[in-house]
Amino acid sequence: QTLLTGREQVVVLDDLRVRYFSTRETARLQGFPDSYEFFGTAAEAQELMGNAVTVTVAEAMANAIKKHINVREAITQ
Repeated sequence: QTLLTGREQVVVLDDLRVRYFSTRETARLQGFPDSYEFFGTAAEAQELMGNAVTVTVAEAMANAIKKHINVREAITQ
């Protein structure tokens, strides 16, 4: 099986059939909890997932910024 990403998220199965991820599967890959509710069309929900920043990436960015701020504060004191 091969995972293809881009405008559409699909898996190419061993027999070369293509299966699209559901909105829920895409949300799980992005770190959204199963309790998260989507509004609008399926296409709009998939677009939301495509524009989302995963929780782990956002956390890593926040930690890096926090570390930088702490270093600057330590230098200026």
